[in-house]
Amino acid sequence: DPKQAIYGFRGTDSTLINTVVKRLGTPGEKDFLTESRRSRPDLVNFVNDIFYEAFKNKPEYPRKEQIVLKPVRKGLEDAGLDAALQVWGFSRDSTSGKLTKDVYNDFLAGSVAAFIREKRLIEDPLSREIRKVMPGDVSILCFSNQACQDIANFLREHGIDATVAGTGLQGTAEIRLV
Repeated sequence: DPKQAIYGFRGTDSTLINTVVKRLGTPGEKDFLTESRRSRPDLVNFVNDIFYEAFKNKPEYPRKEQIVLKPVRKGLEDAGLDAALQVWGFSRDSTSGKLTKDVYNDFLAGSVAAFIREKRLIEDPLSREIRKVMPGDVSILCFSNQACQDIANFLREHGIDATVAGTGLQGTAEIRLV
């Protein structure tokens, strides 16, 4: 499913799956995922809006039902949780007016630190209990290992313990299985 190609920033390409689909033929009605049971409804609806606009004119997605998922999971807004998606605006360097790497990393690290210190409520992914957010609940995707190291250092400067996975692509489960 090209919509699942989240590793594009690492150079992946949905050409392989598209080629397999063409070789095997058009998928049947039961071959499409139509529901999202994992994510909160507000996040599913946000993603639906983004993906529908991006994919609605693609020939491999002739119907809206092939793009948009129905949120099945009950919302947790009554549990005191914030919106499932939050947007942080980034400010520019006060001297140069540019969004430099250091300004970006410092702002991102400061925003994550504030988010954690505010003790926002989340649903624990294992117990399903509502609890306060902890540093291990936050993930930041970066374009390179160096970018991950840089943001981890800024997080540490803001008092947040941060770790960076160091296995590389060759150490992932997907590669080891091949």
